[in-house]
Amino acid sequence: MTDLADDTSRLTVPVALERLRSSQKSSKGAAAYSRFVNRPLGRVLAAVAATAGLRPNQVTAISAVFTFAGIVLLATVPPSLGLGVGVTLLLLVGYALDSADGQVARLRGGGSLAGSGSTTSSTRSRPPPSTSRCCCRGSASPTSTLHGCSCRSATSSSTTAGSSASS
Repeated sequence: MTDLADDTSRLTVPVALERLRSSQKSSKGAAAYSRFVNRPLGRVLAAVAATAGLRPNQVTAISAVFTFAGIVLLATVPPSLGLGVGVTLLLLVGYALDSADGQVARLRGGGSLAGSGSTTSSTRSRPPPSTSRCCCRGSASPTSTLHGCSCRSATSSSTTAGSSASS
């Protein structure tokens, strides 16, 4: 495997992409979304970030800005098609940038336990990209489904229809 850190001062996007492709993590056991969407998009964003001179922690911070902007919009703006598209794009880019920070670290010659820990805690605080608004009453917990939302009671295995939040 090539040393990805050699001569990053003259790194171009195509060269960075080739270096990242040759050092990509195994996709064994990875979810389809990670394998076919998140990692490839993160690889492109990592190549652009590395050629722009961004450090992994800066990429993580940008990722958090996109993610939290999507969360704030989701929580404060009434539901609409435009909101759904906007929030989806913000979360998609935030999640891809979350993948990119480790790839930028690889291009720059490694990472650190602190960087890995900040990525882990940043990722734990964000919802999955397919977050939907779902409200359940009582002790039922919301479960997102392909057709909207359902509520599963903590005491039984029966599922009841939930209501979507309107604000």
